[in-house]
Amino acid sequence: MWPVKAPLQILDELVTDGLQSYDKAIKREFSNCSVVHVQSSLRKGLNNKIERLFRDLKVRSKVSGSFNSKEGLEDFINGYRVHHNFVKEHKSLDGKTPAQFSGLTKNKLNWLDLIILASLRNKGYY
Repeated sequence: MWPVKAPLQILDELVTDGLQSYDKAIKREFSNCSVVHVQSSLRKGLNNKIERLFRDLKVRSKVSGSFNSKEGLEDFINGYRVHHNFVKEHKSLDGKTPAQFSGLTKNKLNWLDLIILASLRNKGYY
């Protein structure tokens, strides 16, 4: 892995649940920033959703293997974000994707749809 020490402060607060090990890790990773660690009982149901997202990312990244660069990790996360928001149906959204549920798209898209739309956009068609 590469060193993960942010040279710039990118956040002011970091809200976590009450797990005690977070405090030590936050102090270690954000030692060069003035990040305030807020321990809170998260809104009911929110913690489960975040934990599910992290579990999905962990499983998917194990299948993909380790990342040899920060750029490789960023590419993976960006691809997963697109998959999560445009391709993956969510039970909590009545089987719709977040893009459908928010009205951004009318229909569920697949990767081919997204590639075609990106190509058309790059050519100036919309």
